[in-house]
Amino acid sequence: WRPCDTSETAISWLSALTNTSKPTALILSRQGLPTFPRNDSQIKSISKLKNSTLEIISTGYILIDGGNDSAVSKVTNTEPLPQKNIETIVHTALAGQFMGAKLIYLEAGSGAKYPVKPEIISEVKKAINIPLIVGGGIKTDAQKNAAYNSGADMVVMGTVYEVP
Repeated sequence: WRPCDTSETAISWLSALTNTSKPTALILSRQGLPTFPRNDSQIKSISKLKNSTLEIISTGYILIDGGNDSAVSKVTNTEPLPQKNIETIVHTALAGQFMGAKLIYLEAGSGAKYPVKPEIISEVKKAINIPLIVGGGIKTDAQKNAAYNSGADMVVMGTVYEVP
């Protein structure tokens, strides 16, 4: 679990206490995050999702520094991991896998000035045995191909459409 606020921490703690079939870990930061408001729509969506044919996929989402203040960073008050800290990024991806994530998403952020470095993609892919998605700052075929050649299973190219 990597809860984003006190509400999710409480839910994660309860889940950890009631889970008797596998190990559990809580990963907390000291970022002083606010408690995010919940609304009825979020709760109401659960019954629709539960009864839908959509596959719900647990994802380890890792924000990587893309050289700008991304929307994700601003909204969640999350500090992106510096691209020079490859070992920390690899260990974070492994933590996600160990906690049950079905895929890992390395995200440099919407409109990133530069994408996730190929060395990072390669090292993460070597360490995990679940699919790897890479996105943020990928604007050219060369950048897309570099991500795939480094081990990405899927590449997200939203920046090419968002930034002129």
